[in-house]
Amino acid sequence: MNNKHLLQGCIPAMVTPFQTSQTSTAGNATVDYQSLTKLTEHLINGNVGGLCLLGTTGESVTINSAERTKIIQHVVNTVNGRVPILLGAGSNNTETTMELTKEGADLGVDAVMIVTPYYNKPQESFYIKHYETVANTSTLPIIMYNIPSRTGVDMTTKAILHLAQHPNIIGIKEGADSLEKIATIISQTDNSFALYSASDSENLPILALGATGAITVLGNIVPQNVAQICHHISKGNLHKAQTEYYKTLELSKIIFRESSPAPTKLALTLMGIIENKLRAPLYTASQETEQLIRTELNKLNLQLK
Repeated sequence: MNNKHLLQGCIPAMVTPFQTSQTSTAGNATVDYQSLTKLTEHLINGNVGGLCLLGTTGESVTINSAERTKIIQHVVNTVNGRVPILLGAGSNNTETTMELTKEGADLGVDAVMIVTPYYNKPQESFYIKHYETVANTSTLPIIMYNIPSRTGVDMTTKAILHLAQHPNIIGIKEGADSLEKIATIISQTDNSFALYSASDSENLPILALGATGAITVLGNIVPQNVAQICHHISKGNLHKAQTEYYKTLELSKIIFRESSPAPTKLALTLMGIIENKLRAPLYTASQETEQLIRTELNKLNLQLK
């Protein structure tokens, strides 16, 4: 199988469920593995093309190394090969990124997603070297993640096209909010390189340009809907894709009106899948956001608590 086709369609960027704990001085909750199983099954039942574990939406920066290992093991065992698993393994330290990538390989994930180094803001030649160093040592295929709103670095089209030639770099989650840039990357790379939407409110136009799929926050809540958008576009049925897209367009905007993943966790709580807990410095979404989410979920005829 061409590596591009390892991950296709709807790939939810999974939240990490937590439960109330009295053991943390910061008020942090513990990982809720029962709810993690429930969420995983909810997503697989929604016909997803894969799962993205421990990315930004999974609050990975607040999860310690022991928890990380256990979460990966738990999801790998729960999935049991039914869909591929993409593991968030990026950091702003190249050596750490290599270590996280190796751990993922050792624990049985299928690919890793590596974000552009953040805070230290490497220049173009430096982040190219970062990706190449990791790719040269990884036994897993790599999907790059360009998200300048979080990293302070916007990968250039030139750099992306250069890195796309590396045999172990199979794609990019592109979050630079430029359809022109996305179109250029897709048009100037061959069938071995995949581009994934990073913006739920723009999934339809990005997929229509030729994206392989969407690594999606919205897909936590309505995986079947996002999967259908991807499926209809892949079959050339724009009208059916539009119908599905407009059903959840408002919801895709609401879940980012406060710090993500707070609104998404609220929605999943209303659906009875997880407990509404986040780790500081993130906190639960407001009552106003709850009402907006309830309205949209009711429109979709989803059963709420």
